[in-house]
Amino acid sequence: MSGPVNPKAAPGEETSGNAKTSGKRAKARALDAFSRITLDEFEDELRGYRRPQAETALFDGYAFADYRGDVGDAGGGVVLAVALGAGEVRIVRRVSSRRTLAAALRPILMVAARAHVRILFGQDHQYGIPLALANELGLVGDWRQRMRQLFVEGELARSARDGKAGEFAAAVNASLVAAGRTPYFFSHTKGGKYGIPTSRPRPKDAPSERRLSEAAHGFPFCHVGDNGSVGGQSIVGIPHLLALLEDCEREQVPVSVWPFDGLSLDELAGHVAVEPYPSLYRDEGVVQTDENDAVACVTWMQRHDRDGSLARRLELRAVPSAQRARVQLEGWIAGVEAMVPSLVAGPRFRRSRSRARGRAYHAQISHRSHRPARGSSRGRARNRRPHA
Repeated sequence: MSGPVNPKAAPGEETSGNAKTSGKRAKARALDAFSRITLDEFEDELRGYRRPQAETALFDGYAFADYRGDVGDAGGGVVLAVALGAGEVRIVRRVSSRRTLAAALRPILMVAARAHVRILFGQDHQYGIPLALANELGLVGDWRQRMRQLFVEGELARSARDGKAGEFAAAVNASLVAAGRTPYFFSHTKGGKYGIPTSRPRPKDAPSERRLSEAAHGFPFCHVGDNGSVGGQSIVGIPHLLALLEDCEREQVPVSVWPFDGLSLDELAGHVAVEPYPSLYRDEGVVQTDENDAVACVTWMQRHDRDGSLARRLELRAVPSAQRARVQLEGWIAGVEAMVPSLVAGPRFRRSRSRARGRAYHAQISHRSHRPARGSSRGRARNRRPHA
């Protein structure tokens, strides 16, 4: 993976996500006329933020990065949107690539922790892969361990770290074929370029095709390189997410990832990463662009946190016990509620308990002795315990 660059010193700003048809371009420009802020300015706002005494929201700030998987680490196609408190959602200037995104998210989380500001954030890709595929590939351990084996440490990982989704897909397919299995990845438009099938090599209902949360929403991990597919973003995004988590752990900035570290928000310590799906949140009639998607995701997080409904929307303890281990290895799309009815009408005590624990955690978020939750009840309890 290429080294980080400084978005504060980037020579220019790159915008992306133009509307696809000329008839929509004017509407897209109007919708994309969002306020902008530099990284320095947002860091200053984080340092100066004071949480209102009567605040009931679980989080103080919100961030989401929308990007495409068909560009390299230094290429364009990345938009970072942020909001603080109940304030306006804004676009961070000079964040236009995965490298500049990495160089922006790290200081945001670290500055926020020192300022006792809790951040809810996400990135535009899947955080996990189907459990059946992980088993085929021989991955073992918890979510972090499995993702590191595939995207960081293993012999297939180099392409993912280098931001080459097509090359990674071809290598995984070749590995599966060598083991006597069916290829996995495909691309309708770039199959020839990547050296992978141009049509789906496995049945649509194969266990390896989709994660549990994608039964009704989202694109499968196996689909890369085409408009709307998410496999490429996930291949190149997961290594960056893991690197961000490791950097925060090294700096003793607690960051948890839902639902891998806990099936509900009241089990999670520190900043929290979730996996939004922009098409679920973008208002009907709004043109799909990188900026509109980023703003829609931040708006969704901010709105539901501040109206008190976020905890029940991210409540997965009602998942049948037989599926819980799968959910904590595959992940879950934030806001997908159809499979868990209690997400829509959960007991009120769960929400109030989550808010209380969220408020208590603001007193300890920057304490350097705390480590990110790792999924064990002992670890989570230790992270939540107020320090003297």
